[in-house]
Amino acid sequence: RHPGILQLAAPLEETKHQLALVTEPVFASVADIIAKRANLGGERNTGRNSASSSGQGGGQGVANGVEGGSASHLANLGLSTLEIKHGTLQLADALKFLHTDAGIVHRAVSPETVVITADGSWKIAGGFGHAIPASRRL
Repeated sequence: RHPGILQLAAPLEETKHQLALVTEPVFASVADIIAKRANLGGERNTGRNSASSSGQGGGQGVANGVEGGSASHLANLGLSTLEIKHGTLQLADALKFLHTDAGIVHRAVSPETVVITADGSWKIAGGFGHAIPASRRL
């Protein structure tokens, strides 16, 4: 267990037609935030109202108490440079754990496999199907 890996809150439940996972509360994937609700509301980000070229986010940040994951919350969300740096550091720490302690090379870190929790933590939540043992020679 590592704080940088999304935690399951309950065991996997499987029925004939569904698989259900219960995790800690998640706000959105990084991909959803980048796309400004493209995956939630079916609308594409046209580039308007995006973060300024200086790297400062607009709107309210995740770590500032935004909850929910709805399209309306994502529309007004922006990540500050500090939030992005802090999130990247959290991911690097999780990847270090996977590589050195768990002996796994992830190989699929992307905005789609990283989520931001309700408390603003960035966590690896997927892509483990591409992982290989760290001891394997490439």
